[in-house]
Amino acid sequence: MPWICRARKKKRRRLRRDALLEMLGNKAKMADGTNREENASDVAAAGRKTNNNNRRRKSLELQQAILDNMS
Repeated sequence: MPWICRARKKKRRRLRRDALLEMLGNKAKMADGTNREENASDVAAAGRKTNNNNRRRKSLELQQAILDNMS
């Protein structure tokens, strides 16, 4: 799979998740009358951040394991 398609797929998935969270935020707002829709994108951003951190940590662990095996 070419990287262009993968990037596009990731972007689409992220947009879809943002939209879902936005919808959930709106539902929550309707339920209790308070405004919770601006939190939806924050939640999405936070989710992306933790996801990126996890991915970075995994790749670092992998590099460390490779180095340990080589020595």
